[in-house]
Amino acid sequence: MDLFDAALSREARDVGLKLVGDNSADFMPLGLMMIAKLAPWTYTGEQIRQRLTAAGIIPHHSNAWGALINTAVRRGLLRPTGRWVPMTAISSHARKTAEYEKVDA
Repeated sequence: MDLFDAALSREARDVGLKLVGDNSADFMPLGLMMIAKLAPWTYTGEQIRQRLTAAGIIPHHSNAWGALINTAVRRGLLRPTGRWVPMTAISSHARKTAEYEKVDA
C-alpha cells in the first residue's frame, strides 16, 4: 500500500472527523451553535476554543476541536482566509495556525 495518496488521505481525514463528531455528544451541536453566533470577524480555531471553553463547552477529546472547526467550514459558518498566525497557548509554542473569517449568515 502506498503511504502517500492525496485522495486516500482526505478519505481517512473524513472518516476520522466523522468518528470524533459522532462521539462528541452535545459538543458538536453546541459548538456549532456558538460559532454561528460569533460576530463577523476573523478567528483562529484557538480563539474559538478559548471562547467555547469559557462558556463551558468542552469536548471529550482534544481532537474534537479540529472536527468542530472543519465542520463549521464545511457548513459555511467559517471560511479560511489563507493567512496563518501564531498561536498564543503556551503549550502550542507559537506555532502557526489557520485564520478563518466568520461568515455572516
